[in-house]
Amino acid sequence: MDRSSYNPNYNIFIGNETGRSILRSAGKSNPITIDDYLNQGGYQALKKALWNTSPGDVINEVIQSGLRGRGGAGFPTGLKWRTCAGVDNPPRYIICNGNEGDPQAFADKYIMESDPHSVLEGMIIAAYAIGAVRGFIYVRDQYTRAAASLTRALDDARRQGFLGSNILDSSLSFDIILIRGGNAFICGEETALIAAIEGKISEPGDKYILPVEKGLWGQPTVVNNVETWANIPIIIDYGSESFALTGARGSPGTKVFSLTGNVVNPGLVEVPLSTSLHTIIFDIGGGIPGAKFKAVQVGGPVGGYIPGSMLNLKVDYDSLRGAGTIMGSGGIKVMDDHTCMVGSARYAMNFLAN
Repeated sequence: MDRSSYNPNYNIFIGNETGRSILRSAGKSNPITIDDYLNQGGYQALKKALWNTSPGDVINEVIQSGLRGRGGAGFPTGLKWRTCAGVDNPPRYIICNGNEGDPQAFADKYIMESDPHSVLEGMIIAAYAIGAVRGFIYVRDQYTRAAASLTRALDDARRQGFLGSNILDSSLSFDIILIRGGNAFICGEETALIAAIEGKISEPGDKYILPVEKGLWGQPTVVNNVETWANIPIIIDYGSESFALTGARGSPGTKVFSLTGNVVNPGLVEVPLSTSLHTIIFDIGGGIPGAKFKAVQVGGPVGGYIPGSMLNLKVDYDSLRGAGTIMGSGGIKVMDDHTCMVGSARYAMNFLAN
């Protein structure tokens, strides 16, 4: 492992500098001010979109990139945007899902804390693409540092003209409101999240009604999670073809995982999608301290357990689904041979029931 890519304040293992994408600013950028983000090319993608690209072309670029929602379901992001833009019923809204309710998942938390402007820039670009007038960032209440970082970032973005009326002298007028949630796991589901923002009980809505058609207050709404939004400036800045070079066919780009449990190097891991579990756990994570590997839980409490015989399984949306689990919020929990699998499963079921 290349220690130059290790942030001792947050345990971020990426392998090497060229592997950074979402975590490109880890240990390098100060989130307290907007200056570092601007000095590293921040908001250049927004300028490119507003000044040189039509809304339809922005959507097409995201479609061609193949970006899939990083919140767990893996739905193609660009297709979601195109559907919402095609619903002739303004106003349209945008929501950033920062709930991240899976136990031991903390990738979105880190992104909001350390690189909030990447999330804001992605949302503003999407607002231009689909014609949205207002955005909302929903952050679970216990994420106090993330909320503080986003609040500062929103204030700085408004002062610099990246939010508000006629952004960068364009026709786009758009602002974002930060909403603190109540730590409810169910709010990770987009219709329950929408209900919470509306001040209702956080319960999932009817699945035959899509938020892109009838979402927040009955209006067309795009809901994406934190990491999805942070990918958007990269795609617009460098192009869809460049983005699609990393990862696998059907699952392009990188993914940030929260590596926890019985492993030498717990922390955040950013790898190209389709990287094997063995590589993540043993090559990057350092293996199991003083014990033997037994299983790994992928996808949080609603995910599944992968045994040692499947350690060569590639971590991407389709491979995980074929193995009977899901990506979820990107949690990978390693278990050694002292772990009681019945007890682990009981904990997961009790968590979901509660």
